[in-house]
Amino acid sequence: MNVRRYHGSRKTLSGTSEYYLFRRFGALLLALILSAAVLAGCAAAPDPFVVSSGTPEAPTADYGDETSGSAPTAVSNVPESTSKEPTPPSTPSGISPSETERTSASVPPSETADVTPSETLPSESPTTPVPSVTADPTTVSATSASSETPSSLKRVSFLAAGDNIIHEAVFTDAAALASAQAATDGYEEKYYFDPMYENVGSLIGKADLSFVNMECPIAGEEYGISGYPRFNAPLEAAETLVRLGFDIVNVANNHMLDMDDRAAGYRNTVNTLKKLPLTVVGGYTKNDYDDLRIIEKNGVKIAFLSYTTSLNCEQINPASPEMIVPYPAESDIRRQTKKARENADFVVVSMHWGIENETELSGTQTSLARLLCECGVDVILGHHSHTVQKAQWITSGDNRTLCYYSLGNFISTQHPIKNLVGIFASFDFVIGENGERTVENAKAIPHMTWYSTARDGVKIYLLNEVTPELIASHGSQLRVEENKGVFTLADVKAICEAQFPKEEITV
Repeated sequence: MNVRRYHGSRKTLSGTSEYYLFRRFGALLLALILSAAVLAGCAAAPDPFVVSSGTPEAPTADYGDETSGSAPTAVSNVPESTSKEPTPPSTPSGISPSETERTSASVPPSETADVTPSETLPSESPTTPVPSVTADPTTVSATSASSETPSSLKRVSFLAAGDNIIHEAVFTDAAALASAQAATDGYEEKYYFDPMYENVGSLIGKADLSFVNMECPIAGEEYGISGYPRFNAPLEAAETLVRLGFDIVNVANNHMLDMDDRAAGYRNTVNTLKKLPLTVVGGYTKNDYDDLRIIEKNGVKIAFLSYTTSLNCEQINPASPEMIVPYPAESDIRRQTKKARENADFVVVSMHWGIENETELSGTQTSLARLLCECGVDVILGHHSHTVQKAQWITSGDNRTLCYYSLGNFISTQHPIKNLVGIFASFDFVIGENGERTVENAKAIPHMTWYSTARDGVKIYLLNEVTPELIASHGSQLRVEENKGVFTLADVKAICEAQFPKEEITV
């Protein structure tokens, strides 16, 4: 079995960091200072950071006041280091209708998993600076050199975003932004997506590792950039994700073969993303399907698997017969999760499942979630419904799984308000002093996509930063039929509150 290991690190598109030697006299001066410190006696190391034993806390959400413009308290546990902050470029609309759920998975009923509320743990985590990075065409190979905690405790903060959908209105707006930027400072690319994400960039950058579902192929501009129903996003959309600080990108979803009727779109997408400093999951060949994608960060090894239950276009282009679609067949899940558990400290599974535009869970979601829990998966990151769905802890014997059933849309220009709201899944992977492995500090951080009545000015806001004035000027207010009338900020918050109460989740 092949195991691909990646060492977590900061992403840039500009190349490796440069290191300089001390000048001779500088080094001599440093040596004299250190000698004096030793003779004078140095202060002792701080006391070890100890995590209280107990059950991981249940996912919680923070919505803020109606007019709040402050940062959400839900992210207070994110380390203060900003070394993974998004970096600027090198130079300064379709609407998806409902699709029925289709699946090739054959999952027999399993015994009902007990889901219990969790005890609250101390919320503070050690501040861990993120190291600089080397951008490698196929792997992220820079060593993770975070500052040592005083004890053997290891912690990785993790953030996950939902469906990154590059609708026609999104890339049209990006083209206009690129033209404006070119006039200002000579920007040379055709599309400029960065401003759309600027309100959430620092949150993504502060997480040790971050994940996003790329809900469209990047088959090549020569085949035409397009939105719904056959997506083909420009390369600049993926490069923006890198600058934001995303580490893991998923391509297993119902749109992954959208361009395979006219090109080897699936293969081109995977190959294109692999040239960026990203770990790509969900895109496989028959030869590497069982190769584990493992990221090692802060001394913690995390394995990533990915499956999709449906496809809009079901035929892989004949020019790329080596590619394989990762359907969630039970035999594959059991085989791959077993290998992942044997080679990593934690196992994360990306699941593209459920029924579009539904907030309630489907039978396939619940049965697959129980199977994954039975197989020892630690976290499930669900997406596909384009709506926010609940999160819960699932238990099976000694196994305990944190399952976010759907993160909703990350960016899109759909009209119904339930499609404009999404969440970031936020949690920590922790290995304690005694070697115990836990998932802690689980949260849901709501956000919303805004656009004007002309469907431009696309921008993501944390829900705590959304004001009644922004809601009143939202372009989707014109679609009264889809939204069942004009909506308010309270209506938007209610969408998330229905799935993520302000108090501890009990399901």
